[in-house]
Amino acid sequence: MRSKYTTFVVILFLLTFSIRLTNNAISITIPLISKYELNFPIIFLGILLSAFSFTSFLSSILNSKLEDRTRTKVFRIASIIYLISFISFYITNRVLIWILDCIAGFSIGIIWPNLITYAGSVDEEIREKVIGLYSAFLSLSLIVGPAIESFILLKYSLNDIFLFLSIIAVIIPIVSFKIEFNDLNLTQNKNNERIIRSPAFIMTLLNNIMYDIPFGMISTFGGIYAISHFNASYSLAELIYAIFFIISFFTRLFFSFIISKNTNIIKIISFNAILTVIGLSLILLSNSIIYYILALIILGIPHGLTYYSSLILLSRNFSERNRANSYFSGTLLGLGSVGPFFLSSIVEGLGIRNTFLLITFGVISIFTVLLYLYSKK
Repeated sequence: MRSKYTTFVVILFLLTFSIRLTNNAISITIPLISKYELNFPIIFLGILLSAFSFTSFLSSILNSKLEDRTRTKVFRIASIIYLISFISFYITNRVLIWILDCIAGFSIGIIWPNLITYAGSVDEEIREKVIGLYSAFLSLSLIVGPAIESFILLKYSLNDIFLFLSIIAVIIPIVSFKIEFNDLNLTQNKNNERIIRSPAFIMTLLNNIMYDIPFGMISTFGGIYAISHFNASYSLAELIYAIFFIISFFTRLFFSFIISKNTNIIKIISFNAILTVIGLSLILLSNSIIYYILALIILGIPHGLTYYSSLILLSRNFSERNRANSYFSGTLLGLGSVGPFFLSSIVEGLGIRNTFLLITFGVISIFTVLLYLYSKK
């Protein structure tokens, strides 16, 4: 039994680490390539990331309708396509970047929900701890990725990042053939509307959105903000992300050890909201790179807990895990398909600092609605 779970955790680690590391490289490097290599206007950065999320949204909905055997095959094919598109970013240009962006997004929309479902497919008594390890693996990849990218940029160009990281991306299709989805859906309940309209599902979405908006701002414009406001180098701009994710990793790792069925998730969510507002406020007040880094350190804590607490809410409230996970991922990706465009439009009109101010008020508003729903539930 111990050997069985060890193998499970190793497979989960390899997939989670390689997928999140390479996906994050797309999120934080493509905006820099678009602005500084391809000379795209700010609005195009938002359109690129929106296109990535929109194609992911479409494929995640497709994934939710697949039976286990078909889903296994599609998962493996998507892993191969993702690897090819990732490597191809090395030779990208002003036209090819749009095609690769959509292909990579579509394949990720199939990969992510299945990975979440796989992480939650163990026995109930250890499920939340495994989900905690899964979340910690995500953060670990986000530490290692930007650190590697920062080192690469000391001597090489932004495009070279994709060539070097393809060594890690090749793990994805290899390990994907070790996974089969059999009887992971505990029920075949077709009442999809019941899942989407349930208070627990809406609370889960609001919890994630409350942090996804500021994190989307940081991942898209955080590096540009460091370069333009504090004269940071490309290498330092990437390294700052590693510092941010170190805090996230240790937060998730610590929480995975203390989580139990008696853990009050709403207290965790409230703690996240308070720290998010404090971190965003510090960004607004920052007049040097040191204060900016301190703000990201504070924001790393809710980054570590938000996604984890959302997955716990899903696992505690839904037995139809594949459908709930697919709708959860798909809805976030659907919102993400308009989010980057919306944010880039605001940044172009108001500037980065004023956009952070607007987001701060948005976080407070979403948290207020979430508390109201919890009181009703």
